[in-house]
Amino acid sequence: GRVGGRLWTVRADPDDEDAHTSGLLPLSRFFGVTLVEGESGSPFMASARSDAHARVLVVRATRGAARRVGRALDEAGGDDALARIVVVLMEERPGEDRGFDAGRTAQVIADSGAAVLRLTHDRHVAQGTVVRPRRIRESTHRTVLAVAAEALERAIDGSAHHDPRGR
Repeated sequence: GRVGGRLWTVRADPDDEDAHTSGLLPLSRFFGVTLVEGESGSPFMASARSDAHARVLVVRATRGAARRVGRALDEAGGDDALARIVVVLMEERPGEDRGFDAGRTAQVIADSGAAVLRLTHDRHVAQGTVVRPRRIRESTHRTVLAVAAEALERAIDGSAHHDPRGR
């Protein structure tokens, strides 16, 4: 069903492995981007992950989130899969985890073969309400464009083109 301007949603049974291949995948050719959300261990998500051209993992810039994304990268399935992953370290609140070393975390992720970009705090986006493009910070616009470009590049050739400094 349609949920907004240029935004549609499709519900699927998380236990139905075939729902992605037979239901969502044929529809995805009509859309530039398909966002798939669900529990990482479900059969539906496993199917979506295996069919994806590129994956973008958005995680909060915290030590706990870094550990979870590290496990996800370990389970990704080898160098080919890692070469198609873009990780976005998102700062939801300024200084949310004072012990988090974004630079070191970005380097570890980049060394795995996945790309990593950092999205600094944007007060408007963090409000969690309707996002108005004109109110988003310029640096957020640039980062989102960089994420899209990196995902597209990785989807096309799976190259491990990444910035080792995590920008």
